[in-house]
Amino acid sequence: YISVEVTPSVGDFPGELNAPDSAAEACDIGIWPSVATHSTPAPTDSAIVHVVAVDFAACGNQNFSYSRGRETSAGVFLFSSPAVTADSSDDISIIAVASRKSGKVALLYNRQKDWTAPPNDADIWYIESKTYGREWVNGFGNSGGDTAINVTKYQAGDPVRASGVLGAVYDEEDSLHIVWVAPLYSSGAVASECLIYHWSKATGIDQVAD
Repeated sequence: YISVEVTPSVGDFPGELNAPDSAAEACDIGIWPSVATHSTPAPTDSAIVHVVAVDFAACGNQNFSYSRGRETSAGVFLFSSPAVTADSSDDISIIAVASRKSGKVALLYNRQKDWTAPPNDADIWYIESKTYGREWVNGFGNSGGDTAINVTKYQAGDPVRASGVLGAVYDEEDSLHIVWVAPLYSSGAVASECLIYHWSKATGIDQVAD
């Protein structure tokens, strides 16, 4: 369940909304949700809410589900139903972030390059829409705006891999920034020692802490 404030900074939450949290192929309810909201110029959609969650598909790898709600009247949202699957991973990591400047919204997570790799051999990925997520309602992997982009592209000899601990934000210039924790990695195993990295299109990848 989610609740969306009607007037920013006033605290007037009208009540709970039952957002779709599982895709049609799921075998359980969605858990570990993340929500992002933004507004479009009226009267197109007004407020938009993006909900992602983790569902367990065929009770194996975790699927990342996505649903989009648009405000039809004050505090009332119409959701795409059921949710659609954005991607899958062995890690519980997906988050959603939305721009305050434009229609950009991004889903971010970690996953393996392929399912033959060890679960810890993971990269950071993102999917970005520039149209308030409208193209995501009908599924993913169909166009540039709904296809996952690999940020890290770790190679076999690289000393770290991406964990599921990550965060993101759009800055005042409307550019996406991603930070993540990267544990030391060797032969499918990760250590407790970690580094923290940052990425944006302008800077590429930088280590910011160890």
